[in-house]
Amino acid sequence: MFVCSGPNSLFIRVLLDKKYALPYKVVDGLVEHFIILSNTYKGRRDRGQSEKLPVLWHQSLLVFAQRLVDCNMLIFPSADMPSRYAADITPEQKDALLDVIRVNPHAQISPEVRRELINSVARGEPRPDMDVDMQ
Repeated sequence: MFVCSGPNSLFIRVLLDKKYALPYKVVDGLVEHFIILSNTYKGRRDRGQSEKLPVLWHQSLLVFAQRLVDCNMLIFPSADMPSRYAADITPEQKDALLDVIRVNPHAQISPEVRRELINSVARGEPRPDMDVDMQ
């Protein structure tokens, strides 16, 4: 059983703030981590307990969502774009994370997470900034 503790969430948040390029396997593991912990707390709430996910968990999810950007930014960086992760999530993972924040919302953080997820480009989707013809 996964345990949502402050140190775990803080470690994830600090690691994500380093802005390292993460392989898809690590990104997939992080998505699974957020989904499983959300489901764990959802199950507790159904049994009558009023526990909520800690703010650190929501903050680490926000940092994760803020780093979901096209890998082309690192290959062809632009001066007006900050350096972010070169990893994407699948459309199914994106939908699952949107469900996570719908089921376990935080008043101030969840709207930001939702905005970041909606504006991110999922793995395999066409990139809107790639309108240059390759000849």
